[in-house]
Amino acid sequence: MDDFTYLYPTKRNLKILIDPLTIWKEAKLNSNKLIPINTIINAILYLLEETPHITIEILYPQYLWAKESNLNENSFLPIDGFHSNKKNKSLKIITKVEKFSSEYKKQRVHNMKTYLQKVKNKYVKNIDVSKLKTEKDIYKFINDKNIENDYDAKNLYDQGMDLIDIYYEYDVDIIFTTNNVLISEKEILEKSFQFFPISNFNSLEEINIFLKGHNIYYDLKTQRFVTPSLYYSITDQNMQEYIKLWAKLTKSNKNEELYQYLRTMLFNRYIFMMYSKDQFNFNIFQEKRDYNSDIKNNNILLASYHLNNFYYMFAGFIDNLAIVIDIYYSLGLWGTNRYRESSFKNKDYIKLLSNKNKVLSQNIKEIQSWLKEISLKRDPGAHRQCLFFGDIVDENHKLITDENIITMDKNGKIYYFNGIKTIEYDLNKFYEFMDKICSSLNVE
Repeated sequence: MDDFTYLYPTKRNLKILIDPLTIWKEAKLNSNKLIPINTIINAILYLLEETPHITIEILYPQYLWAKESNLNENSFLPIDGFHSNKKNKSLKIITKVEKFSSEYKKQRVHNMKTYLQKVKNKYVKNIDVSKLKTEKDIYKFINDKNIENDYDAKNLYDQGMDLIDIYYEYDVDIIFTTNNVLISEKEILEKSFQFFPISNFNSLEEINIFLKGHNIYYDLKTQRFVTPSLYYSITDQNMQEYIKLWAKLTKSNKNEELYQYLRTMLFNRYIFMMYSKDQFNFNIFQEKRDYNSDIKNNNILLASYHLNNFYYMFAGFIDNLAIVIDIYYSLGLWGTNRYRESSFKNKDYIKLLSNKNKVLSQNIKEIQSWLKEISLKRDPGAHRQCLFFGDIVDENHKLITDENIITMDKNGKIYYFNGIKTIEYDLNKFYEFMDKICSSLNVE
């Protein structure tokens, strides 16, 4: 383990802090959010038994429990799990907050609280809480959607600041919470304070970033470990739709080459795309939460590597799709000396396709500017210089951003784009386009 950690220096532990105010509130509202929380915790406990090379701890602050004993016992599964298996070290009930072990932690907490105080008025309006005399008044207050933000903000400032102390004292990585202040300020909290709030309890996606980074693929629905190729096939709904389209296309057209390019698109390129995306997200996540500059640089290197791989596969998928449509509609470009023209970016291709399927041809016309953007991300890495994160500074050498990718087209013109958000942006455009392709292909 020590030797492996040295060869691949990255954090192999994950700590999750549960916001008990969220549990208390959702229990009072009879929310269905508590069900997926229980499912997630169960899945994590199972994972811990099967994956000894990583560590996940679930921290639950005891002193912030709701006062009603029935809520303590019934509203949150880890309490039951803790009592039924007292040897389980993954569930850690925090009875008190220790004094900060370093001035560095103390300063980070001070800075974060100062920032939250600055934005407090944006969430906490003029509310006279003294009028909330009974429990019924309080729950009516909670249910009022217009002032839910204010209620959450009051909890944060009157009680929940202790969570910030716990977060830093115990080196927590992520916090489960529905606190609207924390969620609304999520982007700044992550970038400036390494504070990662999660509000989506309906999936393991955020935790999966950590698991997939260590090549652990766990299907929540079937509750079993799977290989990456099988994981995407059974969990990616978009891929499942594309597989249905593949079945229809090959049923109505028995061309062997059509079959092979469809197989390459889906079971090679698409899976490689998703794998690269997940590994990219993991290394960005690791870079954000690690203090060691050498390890951070290693994560940036690996993130850049997977970013390049993503766009190689991404552009290849689109090229393969153009060939598939060429073969399916017998456009007459692929398989001839004009094979290089079998591309969505070629005007003759679009013109020939218009004679076969005007709607499909129009859909391809509409994405021409986006295809140029993809070329600016794929072509430099293939022919000139790879995509890599670089610092942008002002004239006084003050850092403006370290999230941008700087690239250059074939004419030497320089472009830059946000490297953190680029995959998500292009995948959303890609899925919109593929929905149109699936609906406009006249396949019986």
